Amino acid sequence: MKKIILIILLYFISISIFAQSIPSQGKLMNWIGVGISKKIGNKISIEYYHTYSFEINNKLQPNFIQSSVKLQYKISDLSVYLGTKPTFILTNSSQSVVHRLISGIKYKFRFSKKIRSKVSLNFEHYFTQKSKFKQRYFFRFDIYYRNPKWPLKLRPFLNQKIYYYSGGRPLQYYDDLGDKTENVPPNGYHAYRWRGGLKIYPTKKMSISIYMEQQREFNLNILGNNDINSLNPNSGKIRRGFHNYSTIGISTYLNL
Repeated sequence: MKKIILIILLYFISISIFAQSIPSQGKLMNWIGVGISKKIGNKISIEYYHTYSFEINNKLQPNFIQSSVKLQYKISDLSVYLGTKPTFILTNSSQSVVHRLISGIKYKFRFSKKIRSKVSLNFEHYFTQKSKFKQRYFFRFDIYYRNPKWPLKLRPFLNQKIYYYSGGRPLQYYDDLGDKTENVPPNGYHAYRWRGGLKIYPTKKMSISIYMEQQREFNLNILGNNDINSLNPNSGKIRRGFHNYSTIGISTYLNL
């Protein structure tokens, strides 16, 4: 119990340090997550995860609550999943719900006895139309280090994601002279996320993670990608601006 209290104390200290040191670009958020997983036989499991998000640089204003439910089927080191992830958007002026279908396939492998990894291909379909996308595809790469001699099975970890946006609302593009060209969705590779942190296991079936995460959106002018953060040369306005954020989070997970 004392070690768990120490972890929580270090978490709140890290929030303070992170809030002072992070660049001012984008939102700075705090995520608190709770998850649970239950096996149904040897190959099937159901997972539930719940996240609360607060804006640190806006007086800890709540900005969303998100739940996800996934059904996973595992064969050795390969697994596939299907689920749903509703997000309740909270602002000072309004509230809304965004629903999405999620699915993916992932594969676990070892670099060595102590270094483990996972790769996955994932798909999200939004039932609520968003300006930049209606579907997102992303590749995820996870790596972590495990040493059985470390206390509480301490594991440093890092995961990275690269996102492809598809099916957003059409955006009018212009040439350098300000004449209209295409009016098409801004499809393309447009976001990169990384998350790094530490995970401990206070009990055999319970884990606690502390992490930092950042998202950076971008334009990649190859392979027919269309821009977001696009300038209208006639008005000087940016359309579909970049959504960048930084997060410090804590999560706990229980395997039943």
